[in-house]
Amino acid sequence: MRDLKISVKEYICIAVISFLYLASLYISGGEEWLSGLWLLVPTILVGGIAIFMFGGGSPNQLNRKEGISIFIWFIVSLALVFINLVTATGTLPLALFGNEFFNWILIVLIPVAIVKISNKSSLKETLKMIGFRSSSEPRWKMKTFLMCLILLPFLILMAVARFGITFTSFTDNILMFLVFPFAFILMLFTAGTTEEIFYRGIIQRNVYNATKSQIIAVLCSSLAFAVFHISFAYFLWPHTQGIFLSSITGVMVEQFVAGVMLGIVYARANNLWVPIALHSLINSVWITASFFTENPVINITFG
Repeated sequence: MRDLKISVKEYICIAVISFLYLASLYISGGEEWLSGLWLLVPTILVGGIAIFMFGGGSPNQLNRKEGISIFIWFIVSLALVFINLVTATGTLPLALFGNEFFNWILIVLIPVAIVKISNKSSLKETLKMIGFRSSSEPRWKMKTFLMCLILLPFLILMAVARFGITFTSFTDNILMFLVFPFAFILMLFTAGTTEEIFYRGIIQRNVYNATKSQIIAVLCSSLAFAVFHISFAYFLWPHTQGIFLSSITGVMVEQFVAGVMLGIVYARANNLWVPIALHSLINSVWITASFFTENPVINITFG
């Protein structure tokens, strides 16, 4: 049985494909490609570290009933997310919490139930199947912390460029030390966990089991991850709200490339907690940076 891990050759192929993808966006006039190039550098770096730090694991056998059911549910979930966002009030705080509660049902409870029923497994076996396992890797928590530490400076630089704030907003403002931990914990209970369960633990695993190709599995799950965010970008995110082309190019760069990194890490670590930590870090830096602008993702009133 082939190990469920990504090889150096596969990793290089994915990195090259991602770069060519960004280059094609630049040639076609996509204005958001540069932010993706910024993210591609830590993606390659963190992915390389994951390859040398983690040893991989064993794949599950292909279950066609599960695969077909998950594919159908992915299409249904896209339609439901679009409808939910269209009918949202439009206020970011309410939309954030409302949609994340919605996502726990849409991309966690129902798909996990599909996996459980298709495989006739217990809940514990199902969670282990999608990646919630006690890692056999020695010191995996320390390795995860190291990857987060390496990724953090790149995220801060991207946030500074995106939101037009200064680097000292992170380093000199004591309020940041209150917002950032809160945002990180929030992400652990929302998008950092829900999206990783569905896009890495379920979709990427099913694509790999069907194709036996980590390249195809990582790219397909990253594409699905990006498409899922288009409606969020168009209806909710301040820098792309109401601009259809920017919404598409934005998520097809940032979410796609971030998905590649998270996909490589999941394939190599064979432990869903590792990409959950990285995903939560990415989102929490974004939330913290937005807090120092006129359009924060979370509105907090003091006094």
